[in-house]
Amino acid sequence: MTLQNKKFIIATFGFLVSVVSVSGQEKMPPPPPQMQPFSGPPPPGLPIDNGLIILFIVALVFGIYKILKYKKVQEQA
Repeated sequence: MTLQNKKFIIATFGFLVSVVSVSGQEKMPPPPPQMQPFSGPPPPGLPIDNGLIILFIVALVFGIYKILKYKKVQEQA
């Protein structure tokens, strides 16, 4: 394959990619919905305290495991 053929194939591929990427765009997005008047505070969010103690215990156990593993490697060296 000559250099001229390679350039033609690359140019054709680039043109086709640009046509496909432009054709997939939407024209204009619909306007955003109108804001509702404020009717009080929002509902409460997700609680952060459920399972927090369990997460702390798991982190503590994992930390102890990593420390003991590090000490074991240091003793072998």
